[in-house]
Amino acid sequence: TLKYGDSIAVPNRQDSPEVSTEHAFAMTDLLPNSRYYYAIFIPHAGETYVYPVGTAYSFKTLDTVAPYKLDPPTLTSATTTTITIEWEASTDTDTDYYIIYREGIVIGNTSETSYTNLNLTPAASYSYAVSSIDTAGVESPQSDALAAQTQTPDRKSTRLNSSHIPF
Repeated sequence: TLKYGDSIAVPNRQDSPEVSTEHAFAMTDLLPNSRYYYAIFIPHAGETYVYPVGTAYSFKTLDTVAPYKLDPPTLTSATTTTITIEWEASTDTDTDYYIIYREGIVIGNTSETSYTNLNLTPAASYSYAVSSIDTAGVESPQSDALAAQTQTPDRKSTRLNSSHIPF
């Protein structure tokens, strides 16, 4: 007989649920990213013993729950060739890093809550979104997008006068 639960004491209790008396079994309704314990009970001469005596085994289920969707990033600064964005940190306690998207394509990642996109075209519009990745590698949905624009270059006219021309 196999018995299991979410505490090391559960499998050793005689009243914990029996899962199987077969050699193969499936545990269902387990929560993601949770530790479970199990023990094998063997009936012998009218008594039930844990096998090996006093042993409970454990395993942890995988984290399959995506982190929460982040709020859209905000524009921190823009020059003719750079845009810097920032966003609020994820409220998930196991956030590992963030992925930055421009026009829906990954352009970088960081463990910080800001990112500077370099070498952009002057006077151009761009769309940015971010997502978070937890320590199990599960990605949140992308945030809603931020529209941002690089600055237009200053096009001051240059006048030459005769004092600037050598003779």
